[in-house]
Parts: sequence; C-alpha cells; structure tokens
Amino acid sequence: MMKKGVEKRVSFLLTIFVAVMLLMEVVPLLVEASGPTLVYINPASRTVSAGQTFTLNVSCTPGQSIKSYEFKVSFNPTLLQANSVTEGNIFNGYTTFFNAGTINNTAGTIVDVYGLILGAGGVSSPGNCAYISFTAHLASGTSTVGLYNVGVTNETAYVPITVTNGSVTLREFTLSVTLDGSGSVTKNPNQATYPYGTVVQLTAVPDTGWTFSSWSGNLSGSTNPTSITMNGNKSVTAHFTQNQYTLTVTIDGSGSVTKSPDQATYTYGQVVTLTAVPGTGWAFSSWTGDLTGSQNPTTITMNGNKAVTAHFTQNQYTLTVTIDGSGSVTKNPNQATYPYGTVVQLTATADTGWTFSSWSGDLSGSANPVSITMNGNKSVTAHFTQNQYTLTVTIDGSGSVTKNPDQATYSYGQVVTLTAVANSGWAFSYWSGDLSGSQNPKTITMNGNKAVTAHFVDAMAPQISSVARTTSSPLDTDPSYGWVNVSGTVTDNVAVSQVVLKIHTPSGSWNNVSMTTRTSGKYYYRSTTAFSAAGNYSYYIWAIDTSSNANSSSNVLFSMPANWDVNIDGYCTILDLVLISNHYDQIGSNGWIREDADNNGQIKVLDLVYLSNHFGESWF
Repeated sequence: MMKKGVEKRVSFLLTIFVAVMLLMEVVPLLVEASGPTLVYINPASRTVSAGQTFTLNVSCTPGQSIKSYEFKVSFNPTLLQANSVTEGNIFNGYTTFFNAGTINNTAGTIVDVYGLILGAGGVSSPGNCAYISFTAHLASGTSTVGLYNVGVTNETAYVPITVTNGSVTLREFTLSVTLDGSGSVTKNPNQATYPYGTVVQLTAVPDTGWTFSSWSGNLSGSTNPTSITMNGNKSVTAHFTQNQYTLTVTIDGSGSVTKSPDQATYTYGQVVTLTAVPGTGWAFSSWTGDLTGSQNPTTITMNGNKAVTAHFTQNQYTLTVTIDGSGSVTKNPNQATYPYGTVVQLTATADTGWTFSSWSGDLSGSANPVSITMNGNKSVTAHFTQNQYTLTVTIDGSGSVTKNPDQATYSYGQVVTLTAVANSGWAFSYWSGDLSGSQNPKTITMNGNKAVTAHFVDAMAPQISSVARTTSSPLDTDPSYGWVNVSGTVTDNVAVSQVVLKIHTPSGSWNNVSMTTRTSGKYYYRSTTAFSAAGNYSYYIWAIDTSSNANSSSNVLFSMPANWDVNIDGYCTILDLVLISNHYDQIGSNGWIREDADNNGQIKVLDLVYLSNHFGESWF
C-alpha cells in the first residue's frame, strides 16, 4: 500500500495511469504470448448459513512475472451483500497502489478493482489479489460469484489469463419429525429441505386407540395442527398416548394383592399379573368380579376398566399331644382345630409314682402348665419319668467304690451293690451314712436319695532304706574328737510321724534318740556322746506314720575300741606300746592318730604311761 509521505507523487502517477488506461480504450496494450495466468475465486464453492458474514479471495497464480491486475465482480444481490474489498497479499514486499473499486449491492456488482506495483518489479508467486467480505441474506439459494473484465499485465503488456468463477450456496434446512407412540404427522408443504423462513404446518394424526398429547423438541404444547418457521434445522417429536383403564382390587379377608406392573392406569390390551399374598394365618381362596377361579398368580387383559375381589380364608391348625411314660395332658380350650394365633394351655398330669419331666416337639422345657401359640400344625410330646433317686458316695481315705448298676439316678426300689476298693497301702474299714458295718460288697435299696461314705485306713508302715553310718577317723571315744553319724531314708504313703534311732549300749541299756530331717524323706543322727564308751553296740531305725503304722530297719552291730587299744585288736599289749614308740616324739593336732592316746597333739611318754595303766586289759 502507498505510504502517506508519497501521496503527491502517487497522485501524479495516478493521473498518468488513468491517462494510459484511457488510451488503452483506444489503443490496447500488446499481449505477450506465454503460459496462462490463473485468476479465480477461492474457494471455488462455499456453503454458508443465512445471516453469516464470510470472505472470498480473488486469487492469482502467475504464468509469468506480473506487475498489475484489474477485475470486476458480479453476484446475486438477493442472496449476498458485499461489504468491503481489501488488498490481497500477492504484491507483499512492494510499494503498491490499490483501488477497492465501487460496490453496488442493488445491481450485484463490484467494479474497477485494480492494483499495481509502483516502480520496477514483478511477482511470479501465487497469492491473493483481493479479499471480498460478503454477508448472506436471510434467504436460500446459490449465487454465482463471477469475475469479468479481468486483466493482468507485466512490465509492458497484458498476459494470457484463465478466469474461474465461484459460487456461494445459502443452505436450506431440514425438518425431522419423530413419533412417540402410534400415529403419524403430515407436513405442508412436504419437502426434503426448506428455504430460510419457510412456514411449515404440522398435523398430528393418532392411530386408532391412541390420542395425540403434545409436541416436544423445537415445538411445545398440544396445539394441533401447528406451524413451525424454518430458520434452522428443526427436530420435532409428536407424542401419542394409548387409552388408559383402571384396575380396582378389593380384599375379602386378610391379605394383599400385588399388581405387575403396578400402575394407576393401564393401556388397552396391557396384561397385568395379579398375585394374592395371604396375611399371616390366612390362605388365598378364589377370585371374583372380572376374574374367576383360584389360580394364583393369574393375569388379566386390560380392555376396559376392571374390578377384581381376592378372597382369603383363615387357616385352621391341629394340635397333637403324645404321652411318653405314664400320665395325661389337658388342652384348654380343647378343640379339634384352632385358628391362627390361638393360645392353648397344656397341663401335664403325672400318674401315681411318676413325675412330669419335659416337653418335646413343638414345645421344649419343663414348665407346667405351658402355653403354645397355634401358627401351624403342632405336635407335642409330654415326657413322664418314674421317681428317681440319687446315690452319693463319699470317700474317706484312699480308695474307690463301684456301683452296680452304675447310674446317675435310680428308680424306686432298685437294689444297688456297692463294692469298696482300697488303693495300694490302704484297707477298707467300714460304711457310714445310709449304710453301716464293714461288710464288703454290700447292697442298698433305693427308696429315696441316699448318701454313703466308705472309710479307708492307711495299712502301710513307713519304708526304711539306705541305712548308713559314717564316723570320725580315727575312731575315738573322746567326744571332743570322735563322732558317729547314722542316716537313713524313711518314706510313707501318707506321712511320717516320728523316726527314732534305737541304740543298744555295751552296758546293756537302750538309748532312744530322735532323728533329724535333712531333706524330704532323709533322716540322720550325729552324736559325739552316744558312742563314747568303748565296747560293742547295736542299733536300728524305728519309724511310725500318722496312721500309727510302725516299721524297723535291720539291727546293725558296731564296735567302739578303747583309746588304749591302738591296733584295735581288743587288748592292750606290748604291740600297742610298740606302735606308740614308733611315733614317739611326733607332733600333730589333737586326736590326729590313735598313737596319740591322750589326744594332746604329741606322742610322748605319757601316752606310754596311759597304755601301761591298762596293760593286759580287754574292752570287748
């Protein structure tokens, strides 16, 4: 486009150009032969909506270098309105002069559109000469957009051209009618498409048994016939409804009826399933009215308003009572059958010598009297048992008692044999309670609840074992240095009461000393004085338990030599003196060896004197 700073020069050039154009009317420019330049409407065809504003391009594909163009445009003014013409992009990069021409929307023309490059230069690349803005009228149809008086030049002459016109179509509109139900719709006029603004009358025609109800989509309401103005694609649904009938159900008795489908009204010919549901304790009996029979469920076809009655009858139930044992049962009320929900009181009465024990079947427990609710056929058994007695046996001591027969309870007059069986180390002693004496086995007659105690006594004496003796070394009658320890193991099946060590001394007397418990079952006696006299001893362990059972160990012999019998041969002889002389003047602790006869820790002449005082004596 021309810049404002060069307007005067352009005006001058324009004057020259106009003069040249005037001369061209008389003396045309020379047309050079070459490949044709294409001038065309782009796009060649276009479809638009009524009222839409759009742009068409006047495009050019040069067959050689071009410098200017000119053209006129024709169109259908009843369909299109031209708004403006603006310069295209084909001469971009050059200083140009462009004339937008004159628009005549009455004649449907645009004249004297031209453009050229100012100064030297030319273009060989395709581009757009101009852009034309149109607005589609509120109408329908197709307008040709034609190019005429088209010219394209190079530096010196017109060039060969091929011109292609275009077209613009203002689209028509469709009217789609959908049926909901059974019927039809007529369109007036009845066309596949309609130009903008066409008024179409729609008439809904219901089929037999149907009624037109309403329009939806691009129409609403229920006016029939009705009209629609085509200012766009339209979609309309015509709704038809079937004739509707009522179905009335009445209940006789207690129950209900379900309807499937469950509706307030039904269409002609619709099939409805009726299901009779009896209340608790009731049974369905029959249908009356517009249905008959007792089929359940059943169906009814709706070809008019219908009325049906469902009849229910109350259930009747039996109560069967069976006797187990000896007794009877009274029913209150006493009837052959009972309606649902009736409460019947049952009272069990035992015969003489029997006791009611429990109910079974449709009753349980031992409550008497008891009630049963009749919600179905019932069967009850009353159980009676003979009077039963318990026999309780208690054990005193260690043992058991067998019962023959061995039962939890016994009937009146039943004879039971009791046998007392003592555990090891025990003995049956006697019966007490509802039995007495010591007879075993013994019988008892069950004429009531019985309680018997079997008494067992401890019959095993304490057991004595592992009797052992340890002594000082060397043996010494001096209690300061000599000692004797006697030990043993004493056990009992109940408990040990006392353990005594009985010692028979050389003088002939008995020395009874209590033994001490060291650990469970272990007893000992350690003494420095009980064996202080030289001579021959014997001893044994005596034990008694808490049941006064006593036992003794074997008798054990033991000799305690005199200190002057150094070689322990029973005599004081020269040999004993020799032993002392062999250790003469040796020193040790008190009581260290028998040669230290006086236990003073050294072997001297006094030891010899001590032995000489007993020379020739014997101690056993």
